[in-house]
Amino acid sequence: MNRLVPRLLVVYGASLSVLFGVALIPDYAALIQAVEQRQEQAELRHRLNVFAEGSWFLLANLIAVGGLILGTRPPER
Repeated sequence: MNRLVPRLLVVYGASLSVLFGVALIPDYAALIQAVEQRQEQAELRHRLNVFAEGSWFLLANLIAVGGLILGTRPPER
C-alpha cells in the first residue's frame, strides 16, 4: 500500500502531461499562424491559451516528479 500512492501519482502526472501536451500543440500552431497574419486579437487569445496550457503541463510534470521522489525514498522503519 505504501508504494501504491507514488505509482498513482506518476501515472496521474504522466497522463495529465500527455493530455495538456496534446492540447498545447494545435493552439501553438494557431498562435504562429495568427502572428504571421498579424491578427492581434487572435494572437492575444492564443498566447493566453498557450500560457495556461503550458502552466498545466508543467504542474502535471511536477506531480509526476513528486511521485518519483516519493517512490524512490527508502522505506521508513
